[in-house]
Amino acid sequence: MNVAIVTQPIKANYGGVLQNFALQCVLRKLGYNPVTIDYRDSSPLWFYLFQTIKTILLYPFSSKRRALTPYRNVFPRDKRIMKFVHKYIKLTDNQYLSYNSDIIQKYKIGAVIVGSDQVWRPRYSPNCLYDTYLSFLKNEKLVKISYAASFGVDSWEYTDKQTKVCKVLMKQFNAVSVREHSGVYLCQKYLDVKACEVLDPTLLLSSDDYCSVCSDIPVNRKRYVCCYMLDTSSEKMIIIEEFSRKNNCEIIIFSAHNSIMYSVEEWLALFRDASFVITDSFHGTVFSIIFHREFYSLINADRGATRFVSLLSKFGLESRIVVNKKLENVPIDWTVVDSKKNEMINKSINYLRNGLS
Repeated sequence: MNVAIVTQPIKANYGGVLQNFALQCVLRKLGYNPVTIDYRDSSPLWFYLFQTIKTILLYPFSSKRRALTPYRNVFPRDKRIMKFVHKYIKLTDNQYLSYNSDIIQKYKIGAVIVGSDQVWRPRYSPNCLYDTYLSFLKNEKLVKISYAASFGVDSWEYTDKQTKVCKVLMKQFNAVSVREHSGVYLCQKYLDVKACEVLDPTLLLSSDDYCSVCSDIPVNRKRYVCCYMLDTSSEKMIIIEEFSRKNNCEIIIFSAHNSIMYSVEEWLALFRDASFVITDSFHGTVFSIIFHREFYSLINADRGATRFVSLLSKFGLESRIVVNKKLENVPIDWTVVDSKKNEMINKSINYLRNGLS
Protein backbone atom coordinates (compact mmCIF):
# COMPACT_ATOMS: atom_id res chain seq x y z
CA MET A 1 0.00 0.00 0.00
CA ASN A 2 1.18 3.51 -0.80
CA VAL A 3 1.34 5.79 2.24
CA ALA A 4 1.53 9.60 2.02
CA ILE A 5 3.28 11.59 4.76
CA VAL A 6 2.20 15.09 5.75
CA THR A 7 4.93 16.81 7.75
CA GLN A 8 6.79 20.09 8.10
CA PRO A 9 8.21 21.50 4.84
CA ILE A 10 11.76 20.47 3.97
CA LYS A 11 14.17 23.19 5.07
CA ALA A 12 17.71 23.46 6.42
CA ASN A 13 16.58 21.60 9.50
CA TYR A 14 18.55 18.42 10.24
CA GLY A 15 16.04 17.02 12.71
CA GLY A 16 13.11 17.66 10.39
CA VAL A 17 14.82 15.90 7.50
CA LEU A 18 16.02 12.95 9.58
CA GLN A 19 12.63 12.29 11.19
CA ASN A 20 11.20 12.15 7.66
CA PHE A 21 13.97 9.77 6.58
CA ALA A 22 13.47 7.55 9.64
CA LEU A 23 9.70 7.28 9.26
CA GLN A 24 10.06 6.27 5.62
CA CYS A 25 12.67 3.64 6.58
CA VAL A 26 10.37 2.13 9.19
CA LEU A 27 7.38 2.11 6.82
CA ARG A 28 9.43 0.28 4.17
CA LYS A 29 10.44 -2.32 6.76
CA LEU A 30 6.75 -2.81 7.50
CA GLY A 31 6.07 -3.43 3.81
CA TYR A 32 4.62 -0.05 2.80
CA ASN A 33 5.59 2.37 0.02
CA PRO A 34 5.92 5.83 1.61
CA VAL A 35 5.98 9.16 -0.19
CA THR A 36 6.26 12.56 1.49
CA ILE A 37 4.08 15.32 0.06
CA ASP A 38 6.58 17.97 -1.03
CA TYR A 39 4.87 21.03 0.40
CA ARG A 40 6.74 24.32 -0.07
CA ASP A 41 6.13 26.74 2.74
CA SER A 42 5.33 30.31 1.76
CA SER A 43 5.51 33.12 4.27
CA PRO A 44 2.79 35.79 4.15
CA LEU A 45 3.97 39.35 4.63
CA TRP A 46 2.03 39.80 7.89
CA PHE A 47 3.76 36.79 9.45
CA TYR A 48 7.19 38.09 8.41
CA LEU A 49 6.42 41.52 9.92
CA PHE A 50 5.24 39.88 13.14
CA GLN A 51 8.45 37.84 13.43
CA THR A 52 10.59 40.90 12.65
CA ILE A 53 8.91 42.99 15.38
CA LYS A 54 9.34 40.12 17.82
CA THR A 55 13.04 39.83 16.94
CA ILE A 56 13.55 43.56 17.57
CA LEU A 57 11.70 43.46 20.91
CA LEU A 58 13.77 40.47 22.07
CA TYR A 59 17.11 42.03 21.12
CA PRO A 60 17.85 43.53 24.59
CA PHE A 61 17.65 40.02 26.07
CA SER A 62 20.84 38.21 25.06
CA SER A 63 19.45 34.74 25.82
CA LYS A 64 16.57 35.29 23.36
CA ARG A 65 18.44 37.36 20.77
CA ARG A 66 18.21 36.14 17.17
CA ALA A 67 19.18 37.42 13.74
CA LEU A 68 16.85 39.28 11.42
CA THR A 69 15.91 37.22 8.37
CA PRO A 70 15.14 38.59 4.90
CA TYR A 71 11.61 38.25 3.54
CA ARG A 72 11.04 35.53 0.99
CA ASN A 73 7.70 34.43 -0.37
CA VAL A 74 8.97 30.86 -0.66
CA PHE A 75 11.90 29.78 1.47
CA PRO A 76 14.92 28.54 -0.55
CA ARG A 77 16.41 25.10 0.04
CA ASP A 78 20.00 24.31 0.86
CA LYS A 79 21.76 22.16 -1.75
CA ARG A 80 23.46 20.00 0.91
CA ILE A 81 20.13 19.19 2.51
CA MET A 82 18.46 18.44 -0.82
CA LYS A 83 21.29 16.13 -1.89
CA PHE A 84 20.49 13.92 1.12
CA VAL A 85 16.74 14.21 0.54
CA HIS A 86 16.96 13.16 -3.12
CA LYS A 87 19.12 10.19 -2.17
CA TYR A 88 17.14 8.85 0.78
CA ILE A 89 13.61 10.31 0.88
CA LYS A 90 10.84 9.65 -1.63
CA LEU A 91 9.02 12.89 -2.43
CA THR A 92 6.09 13.61 -4.69
CA ASP A 93 7.22 14.49 -8.21
CA ASN A 94 5.67 17.93 -7.93
CA GLN A 95 6.06 20.60 -5.27
CA TYR A 96 2.86 21.99 -3.79
CA LEU A 97 2.18 25.47 -2.41
CA SER A 98 -1.12 24.13 -1.08
CA TYR A 99 -2.44 20.68 -0.27
CA ASN A 100 -5.12 19.13 -2.46
CA SER A 101 -6.79 15.74 -2.86
CA ASP A 102 -5.43 15.26 -6.41
CA ILE A 103 -2.26 13.98 -4.76
CA ILE A 104 -4.17 10.95 -3.48
CA GLN A 105 -5.41 9.90 -6.92
CA LYS A 106 -2.10 10.57 -8.65
CA TYR A 107 -0.07 8.41 -6.27
CA LYS A 108 -2.80 5.85 -5.52
CA ILE A 109 -2.55 6.55 -1.81
CA GLY A 110 -4.26 4.13 0.58
CA ALA A 111 -3.23 5.75 3.87
CA VAL A 112 -1.99 9.12 5.13
CA ILE A 113 0.24 9.77 8.14
CA VAL A 114 0.55 13.19 9.77
CA GLY A 115 3.83 13.70 11.61
CA SER A 116 6.27 13.89 13.12
CA ASP A 117 7.73 17.14 14.53
CA GLN A 118 5.71 20.21 15.58
CA VAL A 119 3.09 19.86 12.85
CA TRP A 120 0.27 20.79 15.22
CA ARG A 121 1.83 23.97 16.57
CA PRO A 122 0.10 27.01 14.99
CA ARG A 123 3.23 29.17 14.87
CA TYR A 124 5.06 26.49 12.85
CA SER A 125 2.12 25.79 10.53
CA PRO A 126 0.69 29.30 10.06
CA ASN A 127 -0.48 28.66 6.49
CA CYS A 128 -1.53 25.03 6.71
CA LEU A 129 -2.68 24.17 10.23
CA TYR A 130 -6.00 22.72 9.03
CA ASP A 131 -4.18 20.72 6.36
CA THR A 132 -2.12 19.03 9.08
CA TYR A 133 -5.51 17.77 10.34
CA LEU A 134 -6.18 16.59 6.77
CA SER A 135 -8.88 19.13 5.93
CA PHE A 136 -8.02 18.62 2.25
CA LEU A 137 -8.95 14.94 2.56
CA LYS A 138 -12.15 15.17 4.60
CA ASN A 139 -14.16 13.65 1.73
CA GLU A 140 -11.63 10.90 0.97
CA LYS A 141 -12.11 7.39 2.36
CA LEU A 142 -8.56 6.54 3.43
CA VAL A 143 -6.74 5.26 6.48
CA LYS A 144 -5.78 8.45 8.34
CA ILE A 145 -3.47 8.42 11.34
CA SER A 146 -0.97 10.68 13.05
CA TYR A 147 2.46 9.48 14.14
CA ALA A 148 4.36 11.36 16.88
CA ALA A 149 2.67 14.64 16.00
CA SER A 150 3.70 17.42 18.37
CA PHE A 151 2.16 20.60 19.77
CA GLY A 152 5.64 21.60 20.97
CA VAL A 153 4.38 23.04 24.26
CA ASP A 154 2.21 21.91 27.16
CA SER A 155 -0.22 24.85 26.88
CA TRP A 156 -3.01 25.34 24.34
CA GLU A 157 -2.04 27.89 21.66
CA TYR A 158 -5.05 27.54 19.34
CA THR A 159 -7.71 30.23 18.93
CA ASP A 160 -11.32 29.30 19.65
CA LYS A 161 -11.97 28.99 15.92
CA GLN A 162 -8.93 26.80 15.35
CA THR A 163 -9.93 24.57 18.23
CA LYS A 164 -13.46 24.17 16.90
CA VAL A 165 -12.35 23.36 13.35
CA CYS A 166 -9.54 20.97 14.35
CA LYS A 167 -11.79 19.17 16.83
CA VAL A 168 -14.17 18.32 13.98
CA LEU A 169 -11.35 17.36 11.59
CA MET A 170 -9.78 15.07 14.21
CA LYS A 171 -12.88 12.85 14.14
CA GLN A 172 -11.84 11.47 10.74
CA PHE A 173 -8.58 9.98 12.09
CA ASN A 174 -8.47 6.21 12.55
CA ALA A 175 -5.73 6.49 15.17
CA VAL A 176 -3.91 9.37 16.86
CA SER A 177 -0.44 9.37 18.39
CA VAL A 178 1.65 12.22 19.74
CA ARG A 179 5.30 12.63 20.68
CA GLU A 180 4.95 14.14 24.15
CA HIS A 181 2.98 13.10 27.20
CA SER A 182 1.52 16.61 27.36
CA GLY A 183 0.14 16.05 23.85
CA VAL A 184 -1.99 13.17 25.15
CA TYR A 185 -3.56 15.58 27.65
CA LEU A 186 -4.06 18.37 25.08
CA CYS A 187 -5.74 16.00 22.62
CA GLN A 188 -8.13 14.74 25.29
CA LYS A 189 -9.01 18.13 26.76
CA TYR A 190 -9.26 20.30 23.66
CA LEU A 191 -9.85 17.93 20.74
CA ASP A 192 -11.87 15.27 22.55
CA VAL A 193 -9.74 12.39 21.26
CA LYS A 194 -7.70 9.71 22.98
CA ALA A 195 -4.08 9.77 21.80
CA CYS A 196 -1.20 7.34 22.24
CA GLU A 197 2.32 8.50 23.17
CA VAL A 198 5.06 7.18 20.85
CA LEU A 199 8.72 7.84 20.07
CA ASP A 200 10.02 10.34 17.56
CA PRO A 201 10.68 8.40 14.31
CA THR A 202 14.44 8.99 14.56
CA LEU A 203 14.54 6.85 17.71
CA LEU A 204 13.06 3.86 15.86
CA LEU A 205 16.34 3.34 13.97
CA SER A 206 19.62 2.14 15.50
CA SER A 207 22.98 3.87 15.62
CA ASP A 208 24.16 1.35 13.00
CA ASP A 209 21.46 2.60 10.63
CA TYR A 210 22.79 6.15 10.92
CA CYS A 211 26.45 5.07 10.86
CA SER A 212 25.83 3.44 7.50
CA VAL A 213 24.53 6.77 6.19
CA CYS A 214 27.65 8.68 7.30
CA SER A 215 30.19 5.87 6.73
CA ASP A 216 32.03 7.90 4.07
CA ILE A 217 32.81 10.69 6.56
CA PRO A 218 36.29 10.12 8.11
CA VAL A 219 36.27 9.51 11.86
CA ASN A 220 37.43 12.49 13.93
CA ARG A 221 39.62 11.02 16.71
CA LYS A 222 40.18 14.30 18.56
CA ARG A 223 38.43 14.99 21.85
CA TYR A 224 35.76 17.60 21.23
CA VAL A 225 32.49 18.93 22.56
CA CYS A 226 29.82 18.78 19.87
CA CYS A 227 27.72 21.92 20.34
CA TYR A 228 24.61 21.96 18.18
CA MET A 229 22.99 25.27 19.07
CA LEU A 230 19.88 26.68 17.41
CA ASP A 231 20.07 29.90 19.44
CA THR A 232 23.46 31.01 20.70
CA SER A 233 23.94 33.43 23.58
CA SER A 234 26.73 34.67 25.82
CA GLU A 235 25.30 32.63 28.73
CA LYS A 236 25.41 29.42 26.70
CA MET A 237 28.95 30.12 25.50
CA ILE A 238 30.14 30.58 29.09
CA ILE A 239 28.75 27.13 29.96
CA ILE A 240 30.31 25.53 26.87
CA GLU A 241 33.74 27.12 27.28
CA GLU A 242 33.95 26.29 30.98
CA PHE A 243 33.01 22.66 30.32
CA SER A 244 35.51 22.29 27.46
CA ARG A 245 38.34 23.64 29.64
CA LYS A 246 37.54 21.24 32.48
CA ASN A 247 37.46 18.27 30.12
CA ASN A 248 40.35 19.33 27.89
CA CYS A 249 38.25 19.26 24.73
CA GLU A 250 38.02 21.33 21.60
CA ILE A 251 34.71 22.99 20.78
CA ILE A 252 32.89 22.36 17.51
CA ILE A 253 29.84 24.62 17.44
CA PHE A 254 27.31 24.64 14.62
CA SER A 255 23.68 25.45 13.88
CA ALA A 256 21.03 25.04 11.20
CA HIS A 257 18.61 27.13 9.15
CA ASN A 258 20.44 30.23 7.86
CA SER A 259 23.71 29.14 9.51
CA ILE A 260 23.95 25.65 8.01
CA MET A 261 27.56 24.49 7.65
CA TYR A 262 27.43 20.73 7.13
CA SER A 263 25.73 18.10 5.02
CA VAL A 264 23.33 15.72 6.80
CA GLU A 265 26.00 13.00 6.70
CA GLU A 266 28.59 15.33 8.23
CA TRP A 267 26.08 16.40 10.88
CA LEU A 268 25.50 12.78 11.89
CA ALA A 269 29.26 12.15 12.02
CA LEU A 270 29.73 15.05 14.43
CA PHE A 271 27.51 13.24 16.95
CA ARG A 272 29.01 9.85 16.11
CA ASP A 273 32.57 10.98 16.96
CA ALA A 274 31.93 13.45 19.79
CA SER A 275 33.34 13.03 23.30
CA PHE A 276 30.48 15.11 24.74
CA VAL A 277 27.43 16.92 23.38
CA ILE A 278 25.90 20.20 24.57
CA THR A 279 22.78 21.21 22.66
CA ASP A 280 19.61 23.29 22.84
CA SER A 281 18.01 21.19 20.09
CA PHE A 282 15.42 18.45 20.55
CA HIS A 283 16.92 16.30 17.80
CA GLY A 284 20.42 17.14 18.99
CA THR A 285 19.35 15.52 22.26
CA VAL A 286 17.80 12.58 20.40
CA PHE A 287 20.98 11.78 18.47
CA SER A 288 23.09 12.07 21.61
CA ILE A 289 20.94 9.25 23.00
CA ILE A 290 21.12 7.21 19.79
CA PHE A 291 24.94 7.41 19.66
CA HIS A 292 25.37 6.95 23.45
CA ARG A 293 27.10 10.28 23.95
CA GLU A 294 27.36 11.99 27.33
CA PHE A 295 25.22 15.05 26.74
CA TYR A 296 23.59 18.10 28.28
CA SER A 297 20.41 19.79 27.08
CA LEU A 298 20.05 23.54 27.42
CA ILE A 299 16.30 23.96 27.49
CA ASN A 300 14.95 26.23 24.77
CA ALA A 301 11.65 27.47 26.23
CA ASP A 302 10.71 29.60 23.22
CA ARG A 303 10.98 26.62 20.87
CA GLY A 304 9.16 24.31 23.29
CA ALA A 305 10.63 23.06 26.58
CA THR A 306 8.07 20.33 27.18
CA ARG A 307 9.56 18.33 24.30
CA PHE A 308 12.83 17.93 26.19
CA VAL A 309 11.22 17.03 29.49
CA SER A 310 8.92 14.46 27.90
CA LEU A 311 11.75 12.89 25.88
CA LEU A 312 14.25 12.65 28.73
CA SER A 313 11.72 11.44 31.29
CA LYS A 314 11.00 8.42 29.06
CA PHE A 315 14.56 7.22 29.63
CA GLY A 316 15.20 8.49 33.15
CA LEU A 317 17.55 11.18 31.84
CA GLU A 318 16.00 14.28 33.40
CA SER A 319 19.34 14.98 35.08
CA ARG A 320 20.81 15.87 31.67
CA ILE A 321 18.76 19.07 31.62
CA VAL A 322 21.01 21.98 32.55
CA VAL A 323 19.72 23.75 35.65
CA ASN A 324 21.29 26.86 37.18
CA LYS A 325 24.04 26.82 34.55
CA LYS A 326 25.64 23.80 36.20
CA LEU A 327 26.69 20.64 34.34
CA GLU A 328 26.60 17.52 36.46
CA ASN A 329 29.15 15.19 34.85
CA VAL A 330 27.56 11.90 35.93
CA PRO A 331 28.00 8.94 33.52
CA ILE A 332 24.84 7.63 31.88
CA ASP A 333 23.89 3.97 32.35
CA TRP A 334 23.13 3.16 28.72
CA THR A 335 21.97 -0.37 29.55
CA VAL A 336 19.00 1.06 31.44
CA VAL A 337 18.32 3.66 28.75
CA ASP A 338 18.39 1.09 25.93
CA SER A 339 16.06 -1.24 27.83
CA LYS A 340 13.46 1.52 28.15
CA LYS A 341 14.03 2.63 24.57
CA ASN A 342 13.51 -0.87 23.15
CA GLU A 343 10.25 -1.17 25.04
CA MET A 344 9.05 2.13 23.56
CA ILE A 345 10.25 1.15 20.09
CA ASN A 346 8.10 -1.99 20.18
CA LYS A 347 5.09 0.01 21.34
CA SER A 348 5.62 2.64 18.64
CA ILE A 349 6.06 0.17 15.78
CA ASN A 350 3.02 -1.82 16.93
CA TYR A 351 1.03 1.41 16.86
CA LEU A 352 2.09 2.01 13.25
CA ARG A 353 1.42 -1.57 12.23
CA ASN A 354 -2.03 -1.65 13.82
CA GLY A 355 -2.99 1.87 12.78
CA LEU A 356 -2.21 1.29 9.12
CA SER A 357 -3.87 -2.11 9.00
